[in-house]
Amino acid sequence: MSRYFTFISLLFITLLGFSQVEYDQPEEPAVTKEAVAKQEANDDSKLLKEVRAMTEAVHKANTKASKAKVGSSGDKVGAWPDGAKKTIFRFIRLRHGGRGADYGMGEVSGNADRNFMKYFKDMTGFKVQRNSEIMPIRHLPKFPKGFAPPFVYITGTNVSVSDKEIEILRKYVINGGMIFADAGSRKFDSSFRQIAKRLKLGPLSKIENTDPILQQPYKLENGAFTNVPHGGRFAQGIKHRGRWVVFYFPGDLKDAWKDDASGFKKNVVEMSYKMGINIIHYSFTQYLKATRKLRKR
Repeated sequence: MSRYFTFISLLFITLLGFSQVEYDQPEEPAVTKEAVAKQEANDDSKLLKEVRAMTEAVHKANTKASKAKVGSSGDKVGAWPDGAKKTIFRFIRLRHGGRGADYGMGEVSGNADRNFMKYFKDMTGFKVQRNSEIMPIRHLPKFPKGFAPPFVYITGTNVSVSDKEIEILRKYVINGGMIFADAGSRKFDSSFRQIAKRLKLGPLSKIENTDPILQQPYKLENGAFTNVPHGGRFAQGIKHRGRWVVFYFPGDLKDAWKDDASGFKKNVVEMSYKMGINIIHYSFTQYLKATRKLRKR
């Protein structure tokens, strides 16, 4: 089957901005060269191949659910907003003061990041960086306005953020970005809920099954049910001026991205990969809308 994502033009500008911004490398690499070499031999696990095939079959069966092919450019429902032929997708994770920021990432913890990035590449046609990146929260302001990451991912077994970092995160989301939080434990759930309150942008609320973030480009029939209920059964978020600025999954989405998929059934793994693409699709399209004027200056 040919790839069904045809990609975007303003996104090219956005992601090009990423490569122009210099920032310090993390103290510890997310994945070592040795880990990369070992993983290359096992990039296409049997499970990932099965999930990929299932995803394609499900999309074929649900083409009437969207007015546009998944990932096609234009203004139709489910489309990506323009194209990006030479861009490189970057999965940026946040380093924080709690534990487990690297949980599930890299060969030692299950390759959740690399598996998702490879799946994203296969399903979208995007070029992707081989590994995810991890950066301190304090580095977010180094991106010029209009050229910051559309989303940043945060996980762990608990999370600790200073008042200064809260202000940085608040400004980041107000300026168009989105926090994609993924609970790795009950402690993470309780600590992240406190962080959400400290943002002072409104309460966490349930994201309904009919919300665009769960319907485009993939129509998730059962919404965003959690894999492991560390803090509830459904995804929640914070909306600011009509846009989700926080997407919180209280059930460890990345567990289903690991090499062994944490023992989940294939339909749960499939949903988890597709939900990840939906979240990224939403963050890209909303960021471009929110920052279009800034990039025209």
